[in-house]
Amino acid sequence: MSVSPDALVAQAMGLTETYLRDRCTVQELTTTNDGHGGFTEGWADLESDVPVLVEAADDEESVIAQAPRGIVTHRLYLKVTSTTKMIEPSQRIVVAARDGKSQMLFEQPKRLDETYEALITVAATLNVSSPDETE
Repeated sequence: MSVSPDALVAQAMGLTETYLRDRCTVQELTTTNDGHGGFTEGWADLESDVPVLVEAADDEESVIAQAPRGIVTHRLYLKVTSTTKMIEPSQRIVVAARDGKSQMLFEQPKRLDETYEALITVAATLNVSSPDETE
């Protein structure tokens, strides 16, 4: 008895829910005419409640304007959806607060894999300058 590839993918996607305990929102930058010759920028939700697992991948420290600045790159494992398949560096990922952890804001996501059966692997930088900003 053979199992169809579609059935295997469906089973794998179901299993990801067990391991992806956090939830995130994928957002894109929007601009709106302010009616006075300028514009305002904001973030619009593309998709919310996406299952995700966050894992620290690399950290480095650099000196900017004579002040140390830490940069932490994380690896995020996201459930495959129509939005996560098409994630772009101009977007951002907001991971919801859970179990005493504060909300995390990841910028410049970059896909690390090209297979989209069950998980999308993304590298992104954690923005610690304004962790509670979601607009």
